[in-house]
Amino acid sequence: MGTILFLNKAPPYRHTGAEQIVWATATHLADSGWDVHFLCPDSDEPMPETSITFHEVGTPDSFFAEKAAFFLKGIPEFRRVCRRIDPDLIYDNSSPFPFLYAYLFNSHRMVTKVHAVYGLTAFENKDHPITKIGTLVGEQFYRALDGDRMLSISESTKHRLGKLVRSNPNEISVVHNGIEVDQFDYKFSPDGPVLSLCELTPRKNVGMLLRAWAELEQQNLVDRELVIAGDGPRRDELESLASELSLSNVTFRGYVPNEEKIQLFRESFCYVLPTKMEGFGLSNLEAMASGCVVVSTDTPGVRDYLRDGENGRMVPSNDVNALANVLQELFGDPDDAEGLAKAGRVTAQEHDISNTVAHEGTVLEELLARQNE
Repeated sequence: MGTILFLNKAPPYRHTGAEQIVWATATHLADSGWDVHFLCPDSDEPMPETSITFHEVGTPDSFFAEKAAFFLKGIPEFRRVCRRIDPDLIYDNSSPFPFLYAYLFNSHRMVTKVHAVYGLTAFENKDHPITKIGTLVGEQFYRALDGDRMLSISESTKHRLGKLVRSNPNEISVVHNGIEVDQFDYKFSPDGPVLSLCELTPRKNVGMLLRAWAELEQQNLVDRELVIAGDGPRRDELESLASELSLSNVTFRGYVPNEEKIQLFRESFCYVLPTKMEGFGLSNLEAMASGCVVVSTDTPGVRDYLRDGENGRMVPSNDVNALANVLQELFGDPDDAEGLAKAGRVTAQEHDISNTVAHEGTVLEELLARQNE
């Protein structure tokens, strides 16, 4: 086994999104005998007890300042760490912006993990001007990389990434994202609320769900609650939209901790993610594991595992009427809905995180072996 240095733009032990996956992979490698190191921003959160070594960069607490400071202040720390441990592999958990300095003198050791490719849709799906431009500019750097040393989280992401990568695009490795299935107890709840739990950003497109819900309420076709959980830059706008639509049975819960999230999944009948695009979409899988019927949009990432009428329901992106109709059908046929929920649980089990980390570990071992030939 070798020494690997992970470059991560947030503390990896936060266990959210991309951090959840990279932390599981790092833990798997450490348990397999690798010498694992992280270069990441510092945090007030307690570090886990582990054999993994952390090299922290002092950064501000705010989202944008943390990322910007890491890219600048992380350079001297990166040089110091590399001199000290001489890593065999340097793993850049890149999306959407690579740690550019690391590639200047270490291209032969770099591994690039890509979670999503936005292209021009960044201007529609990102909220802040800095992230819109930064995402588009950062992704252009992928053109200079070798697909043989790149990982993507889905076939859809590989397809979009392959259009940028000029060298060996067909050699990009796909390592599907996964979840800790056992963390979620399966419970089909036919009388439960409808849940949407996500970051409230333009990309998640929760406004589409509110408009579909308005159609159902206006026709007296719904007798249950819609719960919107999560926070983000569009929360005030979405609450205003709910008020404008005179919705009477909608609750905004704001940010919920992990324990409450698991409970919401367990209680809910249906989970709706009307996203405009995903690299993969972990919340859909978490809902499937919990016994929710998943309704999501026909977009890259989601269509990698969601099959309409088999393990959930899929509607065209931005089609409010289609979403309202699908919800009405599910409310009226609980037996069919339960069949979808059971099939969804099977899909979630196929994407257990243990499979993800074992596959990714094999890919990294093979890459290191080729590198040492």
